Amino acid sequence: MFTRFFVLTNNAESLAVSLIEAPKVIGRRRAQMLFDLAVFGDTKQDRYLGRYALKQCARAANRHRVILDDQTILTDRVFNKASTLRLKYWAQNVNTPV
Repeated sequence: MFTRFFVLTNNAESLAVSLIEAPKVIGRRRAQMLFDLAVFGDTKQDRYLGRYALKQCARAANRHRVILDDQTILTDRVFNKASTLRLKYWAQNVNTPV
């Protein structure tokens, strides 16, 4: 939607809501804004909002699939166990350096 406007105004909460409504692969600046919201958010709800937006963007990048022995397993357990830093990289469709 208007994610560029939210980046220019430095409004991370509105960016998160916009990306939850229409998830897509994001760039490093948007990913950093969501990461900062998820880690340094003022309230628990803000932190949850940032992490959930990162999860949805990672899902848009098809990072929610686990392939074991030529079987694809679709599970949310991968996201629940992943760190917020790892979700930041997955939302950009970049492999984690860890």
